[in-house]
Amino acid sequence: MNKILTIGLLTALTAAVASAQPGQGQGGFKGDKAMKRGPDHAKLMEQLDLTAEQRSALDQAQRDFQKKMVDLRAEVKNARDAMRDLADATSTTRDQAMAAVEAESAAELALRKAMVDHRLQVRDIIGAENAAKLKAMREERRDDRREQRGGPGGPGGKGRGPDGGERRGPPPDAFE
Repeated sequence: MNKILTIGLLTALTAAVASAQPGQGQGGFKGDKAMKRGPDHAKLMEQLDLTAEQRSALDQAQRDFQKKMVDLRAEVKNARDAMRDLADATSTTRDQAMAAVEAESAAELALRKAMVDHRLQVRDIIGAENAAKLKAMREERRDDRREQRGGPGGPGGKGRGPDGGERRGPPPDAFE
């Protein structure tokens, strides 16, 4: 009886914590506003002066990238879970744990390389002039998100990157 009560309490506590996280437990919504990740592909197509051939190539590149990202994110998650399991196990040697850390790092590196490769591929498809327009749109969107969060990094002013905190990946304008 005590075990059942403890498991039930832990389950309820976990659900409460998960639903209290911003953007979590709410179906991807934060309050009444949908939380948007990534650019609106259709909107970008309208704003850029693209030929039919460029649109087709961009659509295909986007589909291929999205499929690849699903696999790469799963690899990162699996490598991270394996590393944590090995680090927590009492019989794991230091060499085994470090190999798991290296495998996790390799999976994350493959994911980041795919992201950079996709950005370069998009730049090659749309051309230099449209790449400059796309860069401006990204900066505008970034500024809009910062305003919505209440400053450079959201409430409290803490953020990521140059304005105080960890930044992952290359600088936003590194390849444009």
